[in-house]
Amino acid sequence: MSGNPMSVKLTKKIFMAAPAGGLLVSNCMHSPTKSIFEEVVATTLADKEKQWERIVSAGASQRLCRIFASQDEYKAWLSTISVPQST
Repeated sequence: MSGNPMSVKLTKKIFMAAPAGGLLVSNCMHSPTKSIFEEVVATTLADKEKQWERIVSAGASQRLCRIFASQDEYKAWLSTISVPQST
């Protein structure tokens, strides 16, 4: 988990195998700097089950996501994205 984590389709199986403490971020965005789902991956199975419910409710399941090592890594990655400008 460094630099530019690969995008993967967020399934429950992939989520349950995700490392605890990583920052899970959906590639679907509300705005250029705010994802529809951004949370630190829970540590316990029970908490991951509750988190999965929030992922589904947010509409982030079955969509591309990335897992970052930290909030700082995510912010650094965001700063590299160029937002299309209206003409």
